[in-house]
Amino acid sequence: PAPSSALVHRPDSGRTVRTPLLATLRGKVGRLIRKPLHPTASCRITPNGGLLVLVEPTGLIGGAFTLTVTHRQHPADQLRVPLRPPVGDDPDQPWTAELDRSTLSLAEGRWDLHVVRPSDGARRRVVCRYAEGRGLLTLRPRPGSPVGWWIPYPTVDGYLALRAWQRPVHPEAEEIDAGQDAVTVRGTLYGGGRTGALPTAIAVPRAREGGATEPITAPVTWLDDDRFSFTLRYADLPPGVWDLTLGPTTGDPVRVGRLLGDIVDRNKTDLYPQRAGVRPYLTKAGNLAIHRI
Repeated sequence: PAPSSALVHRPDSGRTVRTPLLATLRGKVGRLIRKPLHPTASCRITPNGGLLVLVEPTGLIGGAFTLTVTHRQHPADQLRVPLRPPVGDDPDQPWTAELDRSTLSLAEGRWDLHVVRPSDGARRRVVCRYAEGRGLLTLRPRPGSPVGWWIPYPTVDGYLALRAWQRPVHPEAEEIDAGQDAVTVRGTLYGGGRTGALPTAIAVPRAREGGATEPITAPVTWLDDDRFSFTLRYADLPPGVWDLTLGPTTGDPVRVGRLLGDIVDRNKTDLYPQRAGVRPYLTKAGNLAIHRI
């Protein structure tokens, strides 16, 4: 018959005592369950623009897990999504969690992904195996306001993260034509429609000592559907950095930018030539600006 106890040596007393085997096994199982998590995941874009996260089972020890999505700059802003166990008997299949763009709202910024084990509160950041964003290439924002866009990406230290944008209205700069005398921007207005609420292009100067303080305006031409076009002449822009916006002459303008697609940091990929001492560029947040020397 199986032994009901185990021998344990206690150095402090010099004695060997008999410990119930069940208690020994429970201790071993407890230590096994409390092993650190090492979550590694890949992700892909769902047809509606959401994110499907697939966590490899080898780094998950325990019976139930939750995926948390936490705003990097505001950690109190956090979403919790259940991780679903594999379907069927194949232990090599991943655990999955879906972030649904139609039901979840993510504030603008960068979000980090963690796996949490509720049984003991263990929480570990998710290592990125592969972040597939090609489904974003043909996708467009959902109708209406606010306008949201999510791009998964690996961080420089190898973790899985999510860049989110959320704006009431978004003018997407699809073409940025830097000519010899002017820059022409053509794009699509999302979240607002052709209501006449955004009739003017406004170049807003960045604050600097001795720099320009008044915005420069240019008319917007409506093209087909919700597409727009405007042109800013270099001669109208004093030296400095100018942020490009669309808006009424009074009220809050909205930034013109390039957010759609699968590229997180367009300031590193979408580069434009300098003409007559003027260069358009995209900021780290994907907003369009002009620098005149």
